[in-house]
Order: sequence, then structure tokens, then C-alpha cells
Amino acid sequence: MNPPHHWIVKNKPLALLITLFLVEIVVYWLIAHPIIEALYNGQSIFIFKPFSNRTENSLEYYADKVDQLFFTVNGLAILFAFGISFARRMLIYPKPKIASEFFEFTRQKILGSSQSISLFAGLFIVFFSLYCVLGLSLAPNHTRYVFWGADNLEQIRDWTSLGWNKNHEGAHPLTPLLIDPWGFLLYQLTGTGATAAVILNALWSALAVSLSAVCFWLLTEQYSAALLLALVFGVSMSQLVFGAVPESYGFAALSIVLVHSLFLICLKTGRVYPWGWVLVGLLSFGITITNFAQAIICFVLTLLQQRRKGLLKLTAEYIGAVISIGVVLALVQRKLLPGSQYFFFADTVKSKVEYMAVGILTQPFAVISELFKNFFMLNFVSAFPAFEPNLKLPTPEKQGVIEIVCTFFNQPLDYNILGGIGVGLWLSLFGIGLLANIFSYQKKPFWFTGVALCVLFNLALHSIFGVQELFLYTSHFTFPVLLLAVNREILSRHYYQVGLLLLVLIMAINNLAIMGYLTIT
Repeated sequence: MNPPHHWIVKNKPLALLITLFLVEIVVYWLIAHPIIEALYNGQSIFIFKPFSNRTENSLEYYADKVDQLFFTVNGLAILFAFGISFARRMLIYPKPKIASEFFEFTRQKILGSSQSISLFAGLFIVFFSLYCVLGLSLAPNHTRYVFWGADNLEQIRDWTSLGWNKNHEGAHPLTPLLIDPWGFLLYQLTGTGATAAVILNALWSALAVSLSAVCFWLLTEQYSAALLLALVFGVSMSQLVFGAVPESYGFAALSIVLVHSLFLICLKTGRVYPWGWVLVGLLSFGITITNFAQAIICFVLTLLQQRRKGLLKLTAEYIGAVISIGVVLALVQRKLLPGSQYFFFADTVKSKVEYMAVGILTQPFAVISELFKNFFMLNFVSAFPAFEPNLKLPTPEKQGVIEIVCTFFNQPLDYNILGGIGVGLWLSLFGIGLLANIFSYQKKPFWFTGVALCVLFNLALHSIFGVQELFLYTSHFTFPVLLLAVNREILSRHYYQVGLLLLVLIMAINNLAIMGYLTIT
């Protein structure tokens, strides 16, 4: 093992940055708080004048704000330094060769036959049409129902307007920039906000299903298996709900599919495709910050497969590059779309703390039950939801309306006979595929480890966050859960394909019946 000074010699810029940061922290704690206290007490220090209206808040309030600013600025500075290092590394990378290899792989393996193109295009057309029909049918009930906690009315207003983004949250850093221009364009073409939002939401949700077939094809190299698995994903309750209800979760599902597809391509080609990772990282991070963790996990497993040296440094550079670009885009977004929130302030974290609870420690069985139901059952084969009055204050659009919440939280599983058969069949097929992957782990260790870690990350996250609205987040993990059961050898067996076909039929009938009920009540 090399002594520490060898690492310092090899990483002089990074070592200097860390040293400066540590010195800065010491100096800050020695002088900052005394200066803040003096300013609060009405004294002038150098160029600093006393706080105006200082008696309106406590001394601790000002100290906390300055501390937040200090750590935010320094944290961003470190991330930008890592990001610049990543960009510098990419500038000396053989870009033309690596890009041509990627496109050649895509041409040969993914778009190499009319059969594959027909499969991907057909899935897109079918599910785009299905999600549009469901979405437009649900539109009259947008003011009546709260669909598992979705903020669809607020999203419709923000997506179709380039004005003030009243409802944007920093936890979804770049959604206005990624979504609003397209929504506004569709609004100009359709003339109806709900119609424009439904079409846009159906577009990327259908694209997620189509691209999922690409991932399944690369895993199995069987068109029938890829089709059946994509159908399972497309008619899952998670995809049906968030393909029809205008929300950012359909886009989140697309970003997750892209992350795992790039991960698989990297493992198959033995390449990293760094700018591809930056792109999928930005998409996953830009829609929901926590989804970036899946991109990081898959990126690290890619580096491990290729035995890259300096794993921690490369990972830090990747994270720095994505967040640095995200900061720049957030600044641009704030200029173009007023009201957009910055994700890099501590208030973003504080705004989500209210949704966190350590129920896994105080009520472990209840939380584990909710996790299992939403990760492995309801998101695929739905039970009939419960309907409860909304106890929250209504939004302006819903004043005077008796609002009903569709929920699965803390409710018994209300399956009819068909739904019960469907969930039993799904769990059986899932268990067979999962066990096959565990027993054949050595064949694809990095792939299975990456997918499993993504699922485990979401299980850990949602054991303390959003348990009461867990179905709302199923778009973040439904695709990785399905990937856990995808085994090429098992899928080549006739009984398994027949089982999948029956599952698709039962899921479609059961889930569409529940969606249909929501459109007519």
C-alpha cells in the first residue's frame, strides 16, 4: 500500500483544494460567528454594516443563514472543481472513435433489422395511444380526485405556461426547463392545457415502454421475450397511472430506463461513454434529485467491470460534472422561467424533511408491509384503491369541490378474483426469474449487482421518505424491479413465455378496469 504522500503527489490539485477547504473551515469558525454577533448587535465591522431590521429575527437565524451560504458556496466550488477535471479528462479522450463505436453498436444490435424497428415503433404507437385515451378520459375528474398524491392540476398549469412557476420545487431541479417549453408548444397547438399536458405525458411514458424493449432485447436477444416484458412494463399499474395523469413521474420512468439501458450497453461493449453518462445523469437528476443515485450506482459498476483505476476520483468527477452543469442550467432556467427554484440551497432539503419519518424503527412491520406492497405487487397488478376525503387545504382550482384521494396506504389489499390470480402469477414468475439470476450470478455479476443496488437504494430511501404516498414514487423503481427477474435462459422456456402472456392479459384487464372506474365516477 502506497503511503499518503504518494497520493498527494499524484493528485496535487485535489490535495490543494482539500487543504484550502479545511483551512477555510477553521478560519470561518474562528471569525465568522463573532462578526455575525457584532453586526447583529449594531456594530460595523470593516466593510460590513449592521443587519437591517435585525430585531425581526434571532441571532441564531442569521448565523444559520450564513452557515448555509458558506457550505453551499464551498460545496459547489468543490463540485465545480471535480466537474472541470472530468471535462478536461473528456477533452483528451478519443471522442470520434468512442462515438463511432457507440453508434455502430446501436446500428447493429438495436436497429439492425426491420423486426426490431417494428417492435420498438409498434410499442410506442400502441402505448402512446393508450395513455392518451386514458389521460383524456380522466381529465374531467382532475378536480374531483387526487390520484395517489399527484399534483396534476398544478403541473398542467405550469407545463403549459412560460410564466411564473408557482409550484416548482428544488427537489425536481430542471423540470421547468425540460418540460415547460414542450408543454407550451403543445398548448399553442391544441388550445387546451389539459389536452396538451396529457399528450406530452403520454409521449414520454410511451417512449419509456419502447426503450424498455431495447433493454430487454439486449438482455435476452429474443424478440418475443422483449415484447412480453415491455408489455408487462407498459400495462403495469404504475405506468398506466403516470402515463395518463400529467405528472413528472412518467418522465422519471423514462430517465430510469435510459440509465439502465446505457449501463447494459457499457457492460456489453466494455466502454464507458462518459458524455452519455452525463446526459442520463442530468435527466435523472433534473427530474428528481434522488434518482441520480441510480445513475451513480450504475456508473460505478461500469468502472468496476472495466477495472478503472482511481474509482473514487472518477466517481467524484462524474458527480461534480453532472451537478455543475445542473447548477448552470438552473441559473438559466431561473432567468427564462420565473419562479423556478434553486436546488442547491439548504431550503430544498428542509422542504422535504416533513415527509421523512423513521417509522421503520418504530413500526417496522407496517413500513415493511407498505414497501413490499408497492415495490412488488400494487405497482404491477393493482388492487382496488380506497377513496378518502382530502383533508388538505384545497388549491384555488378546487375551491368548493369535494375532493377524493385515491390511496393504497394502510389499506387491506382489495383484489378481486382476477386480480388475485394476476398478483399470484406475477409473484411466481418474478420469483422464478429472480432465483435464476441469483443462481447464475457469476455470468452477469456487475449487471445484477447494479440493478439490485438500485432497488435496495429505493427500498432504503422509501423506508423513511414518502411512506404514506409510496405509490406516487413507483415510477422510480418499477423498471429496476422488473429487471431483477429478467433471465435469458428462463425466458427461452415455453412455460415461462406462456405465463408472461397470461400475465399481460390479466394485468391489462385488471388494471384497465380500475382505471376505467376512475373515468366514470
